[in-house]
Amino acid sequence: MSHLARQPTDIVEGCLASARFSLRVGIPNYAARIEAHYRELLSAPIAMACESLRQPFKFPNFGLICEFREPCELNVYQGDVLCDGLRDATERFGPVLLSNAFLSKAIRGESQRGRFQDLNFHIDRSQNQETQYSLYSRDPDDPAQREPRTASTLFIPNAVALLQDAQERQLRLQPTEIMPTHHTLFKNEEVRSLVRNVILEQDWSAPPGTGEMAVQFNPHIRHASWYRGLSKKGWHIGVRYLR
Repeated sequence: MSHLARQPTDIVEGCLASARFSLRVGIPNYAARIEAHYRELLSAPIAMACESLRQPFKFPNFGLICEFREPCELNVYQGDVLCDGLRDATERFGPVLLSNAFLSKAIRGESQRGRFQDLNFHIDRSQNQETQYSLYSRDPDDPAQREPRTASTLFIPNAVALLQDAQERQLRLQPTEIMPTHHTLFKNEEVRSLVRNVILEQDWSAPPGTGEMAVQFNPHIRHASWYRGLSKKGWHIGVRYLR
């Protein structure tokens, strides 16, 4: 991860318990992209501007994508505690997306199942809850989740939600210490052109019978479904909350 922080356009190869994987940044040079996209709103570099708004911008590079070459069973948490490696990754990069990886059968049934509203960017947990990490999962053995999903999951940092909301409502940026629990955003924009530029997407589109996961830390990140203009909302995603 340190290498990717320095060289965000590289791909790093690794091995976990004999399972080979590649790591890459979801959106390299994210700070520069956000500064360019919201240049009419920003009068200073993004980190400085967001500090004055009391919503620090933490991600010069956004998202970490881990792709396993062979199907890989992962025990990413114990009890309700997320493993240290994923905790560190979310601190450095924000959402972590895992492909060709699935939870062990012993814990797959522990999750809730849910759908998110279209382009409603929200947090799952209030500030007084201990379980601030959300883990979303696709079970390759589940009859519904076995197939690729028609709706994807989108992620943005709090600061981007604040900027986008101000831009859409033509508001002056104001300092805020408490963010709204949700924003409906990007309804009047071409979302596809913003993916991998402003928005990180977990599209759940791997071939049938493929496990996929995403992990995010609610105090920093908000997420939404994107129905892509389709009437189908897609199957219910596995959801669990961790410390």
